[in-house]
Amino acid sequence: MWEVDARNATSTADWIAALPHQAINSQLVTLTQQSGAQTFVLSVSATDGTLTMDEMPAAGSDACVRATIVVDTYVVDSTAAEHGAAAPVLHGPNVTIAPFDRPGMAITNGFEVKLHPGPEALFNAVPGLDGLPGSVSLELGTRPGCFVTAPGGARGYRAGDKAQVGCRTSGGDDAAFRKAASFTQAAPLRRYHPLSFVAKGTERSFVLEPLRSLQDEFYTVYFNLVTAAADS
Repeated sequence: MWEVDARNATSTADWIAALPHQAINSQLVTLTQQSGAQTFVLSVSATDGTLTMDEMPAAGSDACVRATIVVDTYVVDSTAAEHGAAAPVLHGPNVTIAPFDRPGMAITNGFEVKLHPGPEALFNAVPGLDGLPGSVSLELGTRPGCFVTAPGGARGYRAGDKAQVGCRTSGGDDAAFRKAASFTQAAPLRRYHPLSFVAKGTERSFVLEPLRSLQDEFYTVYFNLVTAAADS
């Protein structure tokens, strides 16, 4: 799993590159939602890559990484500064969302994390169905009228419950559905360090950052370097 792909490399630059942190940090967002008296965040599961609703994590924890997503198409609201908005306002078609710690990968409409998945990873970011200012709903590009929703409906949900797909009905949407399909955009819980790099792996790529910049996060300091002549 922890393999860096140096096959056919003629220099170090062929398998490791600086991460443009300033540009990408402007494309980060955390999506939150209220359930009862608690604030939950939309997270990418560390075990199977699915989307889950988790409790607001402690600063510096590994959960902050999972609750920060990279958006490759976004528009910054020109009035954001006036309203004190902490994150870009997402809208429009062909939006992709990606895990913070897996460069080059994206989340598909089937809630899987894949490398360069293509059209199956496109979402339409529309104004939140709940009608609240600044909220956003994510419509599946492959299934118009169907949205990423929190689990449980009116019953609410617990931390770790998986996000679901909910579709609008011809008879109209109820308030519970509109709320479940709407998320508040918040400032990202994690940002890339100025000295961040991307290492190309055999199955996935990796984010490299200074060890002292980490607080309470999972990391590895050893990789197998796969070359044309040997496997480690």
